[in-house]
Amino acid sequence: MILITKFHARSNEAAAELRRRLLTTAASVPAETGNLGYEVCELEGRPEILYVVESWQTAVDAAGHVRRMEESGAIAGVLPLLAEPLSTTTLDTIPGERSS
Repeated sequence: MILITKFHARSNEAAAELRRRLLTTAASVPAETGNLGYEVCELEGRPEILYVVESWQTAVDAAGHVRRMEESGAIAGVLPLLAEPLSTTTLDTIPGERSS
């Protein structure tokens, strides 16, 4: 399962703080059950738009991560930094496909 979440910061200062928080989170996520990958990305030429791309073994693992982020206050903490609501796209891997 892959989650792609868009974070559109309200200003350059907010983008810098958001980037710091997301990278801090990225350092701890690999220890979570079922995590296969967690990357913080920036839209080319648009430093105020960041994406987090997460890969999880199962939907249960992904949901557990989201629950931990909600319970820790991490999600609520970034909301004031955003110009628009969070947007997450959930993708299921097609059985038989190889992941790289």
